[in-house]
Amino acid sequence: MFSHTEEGEASLRIHFFSDCSRKMNAVAYRAQNVLCPAPVSFSILIADDDAGICEFVEAVLAREGYQTTVVNDGNQAILSVRNKPFDLIILDLFMPRKAGFQTISALRLQTRAKIIAMSGGGRFPTGDSLLIASRLGAHATLAKPFNASQLLDVVRDLLLDNRTEADAA
Repeated sequence: MFSHTEEGEASLRIHFFSDCSRKMNAVAYRAQNVLCPAPVSFSILIADDDAGICEFVEAVLAREGYQTTVVNDGNQAILSVRNKPFDLIILDLFMPRKAGFQTISALRLQTRAKIIAMSGGGRFPTGDSLLIASRLGAHATLAKPFNASQLLDVVRDLLLDNRTEADAA
């Protein structure tokens, strides 16, 4: 499964399955993070062929109150975006059927959602693949392995940008 080194991350698995705990965490999040967007109003698509990564990312985001949808490849991600609007898309760069690079290019034509590309390397060094993803239109990148704090920092930053852009329009 996952090895969590930061204190408190191990409790994520314990508290994730408790609806009461999840609701309390969402309320605490809104109370403590006034400048950050309220997570309940945001929908996030997660695309990765690694079930363990999907479970981890989904658990971290759900614990904070975000609405999540999980798919296992780029084709499913593109279909999901056609059927439902998302505020943010988190996708792996190396997946079967349609790689993340191709998926980013297709998604940029279909949606205004922010995109986070994640990679553990694959055929290229991690830094190279993430740089390519940025040049293709990913708004942020995450190198695997990453922890819950790193994930949430990037998610919050991009969603705060979404809210700032909407307020300016």
